[in-house]
Amino acid sequence: MFNSLHLRKSRSILAAAFLLISCQVSADNWAALTELDKIKTQNFEQFSSSLDEWLVKDTELNVKEQHYVKFLDLFRNVYLKGYTSVIDEIEQMLQQDLPLTLKFRLSALAVNAYQIKRDFRKAFLYADDILRTANEIDDAYTLRQVLAPMAHLYIDARQKDLAQFYIERLRAVTQQEDRACFADYLDFRLHIYFSSIDELSTHAQAAVNSCKDVGETLWQDLAYAQWAKAYLDNNQIDDAITLMDQFRASALASSYPVLVGSVYNVDANIALERKDYISAKRYLKLAFEKSASNESQELRMYLNETAYKIAFNEGNFEQALEYYKVFKQIANLLDKDRADKQLSYELVKSEIEVKNQRIELLNKDNELLYLQKNVYESEAKQNRLLVLVLASVLVLAIVMAYRGITGRRRFKRIAEYDHLTGISNRYHFNNQAQVALDYCESNAKPVALILFDLDFFKNINDTYGHAIGDWTLQQVVNTCRNFMRNNDVFGRIGGEEFVVVLPGCHTDKALLLAEICRDAIANIDTAVSGTEFALTASFGVTGADSSGYQLKQLLADADSAMYRAKEAGRNQVVSFAPEQE
Repeated sequence: MFNSLHLRKSRSILAAAFLLISCQVSADNWAALTELDKIKTQNFEQFSSSLDEWLVKDTELNVKEQHYVKFLDLFRNVYLKGYTSVIDEIEQMLQQDLPLTLKFRLSALAVNAYQIKRDFRKAFLYADDILRTANEIDDAYTLRQVLAPMAHLYIDARQKDLAQFYIERLRAVTQQEDRACFADYLDFRLHIYFSSIDELSTHAQAAVNSCKDVGETLWQDLAYAQWAKAYLDNNQIDDAITLMDQFRASALASSYPVLVGSVYNVDANIALERKDYISAKRYLKLAFEKSASNESQELRMYLNETAYKIAFNEGNFEQALEYYKVFKQIANLLDKDRADKQLSYELVKSEIEVKNQRIELLNKDNELLYLQKNVYESEAKQNRLLVLVLASVLVLAIVMAYRGITGRRRFKRIAEYDHLTGISNRYHFNNQAQVALDYCESNAKPVALILFDLDFFKNINDTYGHAIGDWTLQQVVNTCRNFMRNNDVFGRIGGEEFVVVLPGCHTDKALLLAEICRDAIANIDTAVSGTEFALTASFGVTGADSSGYQLKQLLADADSAMYRAKEAGRNQVVSFAPEQE
């Protein structure tokens, strides 16, 4: 008996030890896969080789680890073959029970895949799903992988303000060791479409430096390649050559089709400028061959443009015409894609609003069914007369309570909110702003204040009437609200004067928000009102670091800054500077 008991104890100890070792092995596997994930764009060859080893021992892994290996294999296929080759596999994986981080990253891959497939509706639907639930992600690495495709989506759609917004969100979650490589690269990509070559070079250098510091060679070389292309487009051939010498070797060793194709395309254009047509054609041939598996329409457009230039310079006009036709066809397709993206964005926004309204109606129907069930259960226990009396009393009480509640709410809203725009009136704004300022001061948090005034608003009222003036004020408020957080205090304190208190916000971030609002106001389509007129606003910005936490002083300093914006020509954002006063 003693031996039997001793044997059972020994087995229990062995089982516990085996379980502990298994858990440790699993934890080690996950940590190893995470490290492999991090080098996929830094050293693709090593990543691919190690991944093959994991695929061989797939049956030795648990389900969670198998999903991770499958995700990394999907990424490798995207890198080598493009996004459309993996769309079906992405959709199949998303139907499975995945770890939350993998689910979000797969959805981000789906955004890029459906962009390439030109199914922009699905791309924006996946983007909306991600952004509505992004707060569930507490892992900064995963959040970066998700926010980057969002920024790409809006950069390609030429939505500058939205792209900048997501780039800043990406920068906000960047860890010290990453040094904002992704954010700086995307910021450079955005400025390609909106900046001069000198300003673009500043952003390019920032992206190259931050990516070089953390060994992100792929993003560094992509920035170099696009920077060199920008120099070529501005006829700065010597600058392009100098730049190419710095990164050509590492770029060609990357095996990333779009990067290798871009490098050979720039080399072909440099040779073309030197009238070395033999080298130019050789580089172009390599560009076509190395990027054949890539789906980038933009690169295809550039390659056909280069082919057209070479054929034209050699006097082969018939072949030049054929290349030019392909170049224009792709250029027109990309222009159409940008328009389709903007339309899809608006349609998806409307579709989501309708879906949310339907959900709200279903919730109300469920509440009604629940109340009806309670009434039926009561009728089964009570006689008809008693139920009728109780129901009458209950209905009367509900009606009285409802009238009381709605009446109080109505009078409270009338007393606290501006009836035209729906935001806080001056009295309510002062109260809410003081609460926010007191909280920030007691907790040593930053706070900023934005004051803005519509330019020449009296002329709008006098020229087009007060109905157009009211419409203008409503459009301005609705436009600016899109860029504000729930805890920001937004009020109308004068006829055409508005103010925003931003708790927890530094002055530089408030300046960015003010610039976004200024640009958005200037782009309001006034023709929708039935008449067309210019609409701009002047902004003054200050913060607790300059003006303290007293509302009166903050308003006075912001007003002083706004007055300087008016003097400087209006439609500007000016920050309060004490030394200038």
